[in-house]
Amino acid sequence: MHAAVLLLLLLAAGAQGRELLEGGVSGAVLNGHVAPLGRFDYIAQLRYPWKDNSTSVKQGDFRCQGVLIRPDIVLTSAWCVPESGVWPHVKIGAYKTDGPAKATRKVIATAWNTGYLKQATVLNIVNNVALMQLDKPVHRVPSVRVPKGFPSPAATVGEEMCILGYGATSGADGTPLVAPKLMKGTQRRMSQATCDKHWGNFVDPCYANCTTSNWDTKQYMCTANEKHEQALCWYAGGAPLVRFSHKGAAHDVVIGVGAYTECKGRGPKSGSVFANVAKYAAWIDRGVQLLRAGASKDVGAYGIARSKDYPPQKKCTPVGRRCETTPSTYSSAEDSCCVGSCILGACMPVVP
Repeated sequence: MHAAVLLLLLLAAGAQGRELLEGGVSGAVLNGHVAPLGRFDYIAQLRYPWKDNSTSVKQGDFRCQGVLIRPDIVLTSAWCVPESGVWPHVKIGAYKTDGPAKATRKVIATAWNTGYLKQATVLNIVNNVALMQLDKPVHRVPSVRVPKGFPSPAATVGEEMCILGYGATSGADGTPLVAPKLMKGTQRRMSQATCDKHWGNFVDPCYANCTTSNWDTKQYMCTANEKHEQALCWYAGGAPLVRFSHKGAAHDVVIGVGAYTECKGRGPKSGSVFANVAKYAAWIDRGVQLLRAGASKDVGAYGIARSKDYPPQKKCTPVGRRCETTPSTYSSAEDSCCVGSCILGACMPVVP
């Protein structure tokens, strides 16, 4: 199954698999505008940490996004865990796509929702949330707020919010055009019923076999801005949907975490799809506690991996590194991993 998923990741047009394009930049905004300098410094760039890698992903490649929700914790999507190398290097407060940052950190532990990786495919957005613990707190940048719980203060239908990312739009031939600075766009939340009509089962883990969709679970939400044709574009993993506050960045609230896009501003499957952060508020709070307490084993809905518990290996692919290419000495990509399986193109620990 994982080999089929990997093939989809590499080849599917119009899916998050475009995030694997060599040299790609994560979190693009279709028809976005340059964000104000210094206003959204809580945006985190997740960069692949490993060198001497035989795949197309190289050390330092910008793979995903996240947001700083505590001085030592970044919130991102579960999809970004294998994509960014489990324990990525993080740039926080970087205004330019490849420029300096207010802070650079290493991830020492990651917690992901096990409900996602159990059904990991590029089309699965259920339980698509993860937390990454930094080696040192970041005090120079204010953390973005997380909703207290569900359903309040989740965004109301029609509410206008910001999407943020490093990138502009796709070219006429489908080639991504990368903007040099952080971009922002506007989105309005759609009703779950409208999302269902708009997207249907397409982003549901059982989309090929189900007669009904799961939009009524409110685990995810969709947004759109057809007037200005804005949306998350390619490389949208972990890109935030933010309730903007005129009081300043410390009062902003992260409403959604980027889960899926077709990079379209109008028509069916246009706009953006996000994990509904308010729905996972309790999961996030408990996950922060587990990470700070030094937990290193899977706990219920939490898959947890600490970098110190997975030393480098010589005879097979270590946890976190890409497993896109199967060595000739192995019968499958799964066999090439030292621990666990090859999930979404990376070696991951066993999922409980």
